[in-house]
Amino acid sequence: MDLVFVNDGDGGKLKFGASQDFQIYHDGSDSYLDNQTGNLFIVNKADNKDIRFQTDNGSGGTTTYFTIDGVNELNQFSKNVVLSDNVKALFGNSSDLQIYH
Repeated sequence: MDLVFVNDGDGGKLKFGASQDFQIYHDGSDSYLDNQTGNLFIVNKADNKDIRFQTDNGSGGTTTYFTIDGVNELNQFSKNVVLSDNVKALFGNSSDLQIYH
């Protein structure tokens, strides 16, 4: 696997692959995992562990907003979920239950 480090003055970019089509970088304001081809997999192979999505809680700390629970095989939302107008929540293999506004 080819790995290239490019220093762009703000911490640089890590570029992976022969075509450098996966990059990890910071642009001075935001941080990115940038995939240019194929699927992007986030995999946790630790036994009985989760993948947790955390961010600021509005009070200077962090909290979990979404968990992929590997032990109980659940996707767990810890905070409210907002779906924009005309976006459907689909349930069942053939989407036979739809909730939308």
